[in-house]
Amino acid sequence: MLAVLAVSTWLLCSVHAATVSDEARRHMDRAQAAIEMAKTPGDLEDAIREFQQAATLAPNWPDPYYQMGMLQDKLERYDDALKNLRRNLQLDPQAANAPQVIQHINKIEYKKEKAEKARLDPRNLVGVWWVNGETKEGSGLFSRFEIRNNNGVVEGALRAYSYTEQRGLSCWPKFVPIQWDGQKLLVPHTRYFYCDTSVQKDCCGTDASLSLAMIAKDTLKGTLRIASFKDRDGIVSPETVQEFVWKRVK
Repeated sequence: MLAVLAVSTWLLCSVHAATVSDEARRHMDRAQAAIEMAKTPGDLEDAIREFQQAATLAPNWPDPYYQMGMLQDKLERYDDALKNLRRNLQLDPQAANAPQVIQHINKIEYKKEKAEKARLDPRNLVGVWWVNGETKEGSGLFSRFEIRNNNGVVEGALRAYSYTEQRGLSCWPKFVPIQWDGQKLLVPHTRYFYCDTSVQKDCCGTDASLSLAMIAKDTLKGTLRIASFKDRDGIVSPETVQEFVWKRVK
């Protein structure tokens, strides 16, 4: 966090701002204040918005693009950082700090390549994921699934519903290989449990699948599909599809 907040010591990099309006400068000052007050990386988004306002008001002023690019690098928003630092160079290629900006761009390109490689590796999804990050089961809700690395094969499964655990039933999760393209995750043909051995000895395990997309760090959003099944009271439930946000808690 200290490394992130250290950006509050940056100085404006360009002196070619004679025609910049007072309003644009005001947004630059507000951005600096937002940096100084920031306590979390998320707080720095306020500073980026202020820099963007300054850039909108003074589109040919290099400084807001430099400041945005440096902040976005810290926040690992590499595409945005590269776009803004390249714009800074385009507007003022002879600036005294141009060699340092080029060096930053080269470093960010490397970090982006490494991050992209890591993003595509399904092993980075290993862990236990809970609906909204709330680590307890709720009535009628299957709220967690697990992803594991099984001797190099990354697999996922819905975990046993709390009812089966409380009754001491042998309802083991069905782990299946996941499908992951770096953004979308599919856990196909796993098993959902919601009844007891008086209905079916394998706890009425019915086909279920998860189709999710990564929307933020350690956060997935998408649907849980559960095939039709007979519950513990013998009532047949139709196929259901529900949308949840799942957060990794460990």
